[in-house]
Amino acid sequence: PVAGALASQTADFFTYPIDTSKTRLQLSGEAGGVKRYSGMADAIKKVYQNEGSSGLYKGFSAALVRQGLYRGLVFALYEPLRDETCELLGEDKSSASLKVKILAGGVGGILGSAMINPVDVIKVRMQGDLKVGAERRYRNVFDGLYKMYTTEGLKGI
Repeated sequence: PVAGALASQTADFFTYPIDTSKTRLQLSGEAGGVKRYSGMADAIKKVYQNEGSSGLYKGFSAALVRQGLYRGLVFALYEPLRDETCELLGEDKSSASLKVKILAGGVGGILGSAMINPVDVIKVRMQGDLKVGAERRYRNVFDGLYKMYTTEGLKGI
């Protein structure tokens, strides 16, 4: 589980500016607001010009937590789910069929996604936050989760 989580986090480091620009494009012009970017390259360029490289990595702490938790959960859940599915279907655990492996992986992915969804919400909110310094909505992912819980309750999470 640890190797998978670290590999995902490393990949995120290199692709995160693209993810940030995607989020900014999705939020641009929302609710009748001004459309800020003409495309992905324009979003990356403008975010870098206006906010520096740190703007391209807003919410990265949430992405690291998200990837670490998600990959760790999926890897940790896979074998027990595979074994349980084999038992339910009457298959031998040592030679699980492709359908069992797909089912176990799918269920593990669904459970992992559901469990890390609050972190994903914080990541997107942080990426879309145009404020800097003390004016930012959240200082980090943990501050975001705390504020989400205290202002929105369990429904928010």
